Amino acid sequence: MDKTERVDLIDVETYNKYIQDKYKEKRTKEGPWTTEPSRVEFEHQGYPCLAVRNEVLFNWCGYVGLKPDHPMYGMNYDKVNVNVHGGLTYSDYCRERICHKTTDNDKLYWFGFDCAHHAMDYIPGGLMESLDSMQGTYSYRVYRDIRYVKHQIELLAEQLKTLEGA
Repeated sequence: MDKTERVDLIDVETYNKYIQDKYKEKRTKEGPWTTEPSRVEFEHQGYPCLAVRNEVLFNWCGYVGLKPDHPMYGMNYDKVNVNVHGGLTYSDYCRERICHKTTDNDKLYWFGFDCAHHAMDYIPGGLMESLDSMQGTYSYRVYRDIRYVKHQIELLAEQLKTLEGA
């Protein structure tokens, strides 16, 4: 893909192909990450949910979108008390690849987490592998697959639903 070409980061099929091309460019090790999709959209507890693979490290990130009537709408992630993998690491309005194809995208506010925590996650992009091989610390980390990430997104949506009445 030409570097000047804009990629539709919301279209599931296009994003999956984009990430597959990135794997080939980086010559990423074979693993479940090379056969899983790279973007999954679904709904849980009435919230739009999104799992998106990071395009550099190839780890998963999970997001739940809120509408303006939710009390946590517009809050910084560090002000929201929820329990999700590695804690919340993201909050922002709909933009770029963290967005759904709906008519009210510009009104959604997303909370998210990532599965790129050095102490516990295997990161397929290989950045940490070279550090780990020098330190001998990689054996205890786990690759968080789409099933795990989808479950964490569902847990986040359920907690945000509970906070709706707060």
